[in-house]
Amino acid sequence: MRLFSRINLKTTPTFLTRFIIPDISIIITIYNFNTRMRCSKRTVQDLGEVKNIFVDQTEYILSRNGLGAFCTVYACTGDDMIVDITCDAEYESSDEDVVTVWNGMIRAEGKGIATVFVSYNDYNTSFSVTVEDEVDIEKLEKEFLQYAGVNLSDNSSYEKTLADITNQLSGVSHMRSAQDILNKAIAMKNIEWTPTQKLEGWDHKVEFPKGVQVKGIPYSQDKQVDDIEFPKALLKNDFYSGGASANDGTFCPKYGVDCSRYVSYALGIDARTTQGMLSDLRNGTGEISKVGTYNVSSPRQADLLAAYSLADEGDALVHQGHAMLVVYNDKNAKEITVYETQIKLPIMSTYSYSYLAGKDYLPFEVK
Repeated sequence: MRLFSRINLKTTPTFLTRFIIPDISIIITIYNFNTRMRCSKRTVQDLGEVKNIFVDQTEYILSRNGLGAFCTVYACTGDDMIVDITCDAEYESSDEDVVTVWNGMIRAEGKGIATVFVSYNDYNTSFSVTVEDEVDIEKLEKEFLQYAGVNLSDNSSYEKTLADITNQLSGVSHMRSAQDILNKAIAMKNIEWTPTQKLEGWDHKVEFPKGVQVKGIPYSQDKQVDDIEFPKALLKNDFYSGGASANDGTFCPKYGVDCSRYVSYALGIDARTTQGMLSDLRNGTGEISKVGTYNVSSPRQADLLAAYSLADEGDALVHQGHAMLVVYNDKNAKEITVYETQIKLPIMSTYSYSYLAGKDYLPFEVK
């Protein structure tokens, strides 16, 4: 039995995530420099010269707007190593009304066909995205929330915090219901404000023009605020000054909310990073516990697929670098609709069980 210490890219199929060669034991060396899902602007020079880049899938067909998917971008080095550069690559859509991509996260925006151009240094590749239909996302959101007992029309002035659901007489804190959790998430997603001057967004890739109303708290990794603190932040002298990510120094709004803090605020738990959430699940510590029986360190896809069927509204999903809040779990279609915040503002997205399992998203709940 021959043993290979690396992949020979001249004889390796394009799809590297799953393939079987009978009677051959293969050790695949894949380097991933990113411990969080964000562009770190690091290079792979220490692994040798990059020869080319490629994606794990060249065509995506999504049935409607609001659906999400994931791509993985690899670089081939001069010594035939494969490097996961998904979070270091740059993405440009030929039509952002059809599809947008950030850090390998694909989002269908509207009906049509678009090409996503992927670049890393001087190397380029691409993939196509077809969105087959367009639906009324706001109407769909209301239908999903009805299953959780949430009425969007009642959330314009939601200000319930963990202290509000604490029995002041006994001092006993009661776990938030799914309605409470989703209400808090909606409040951060739907808060309306109007910039009095242009606000630069994440990595200068988005902006909020002066005088144009915005719905939602902007994405930021600097000073984290929820729907209660954000109106106060708007009045601060340094609101428009710009900030920097606490993780890698990337430019971002001075005040806002990132994915893990968005989920933490909604769940009513102590602020956690995605790494902190994974650590709590792995060690059985903190205020959260896993849904299902998967192994946190090395989850099997079958276990994750079974766990997704157990997730309820108000639960959450996390993997290394991103966290999302469960809005609706369609167990027949095997799709989970979530609230998440990415490069700009909180949004509602829908992912299939298979896509989530492919990226090792772990479902969890508040204890």
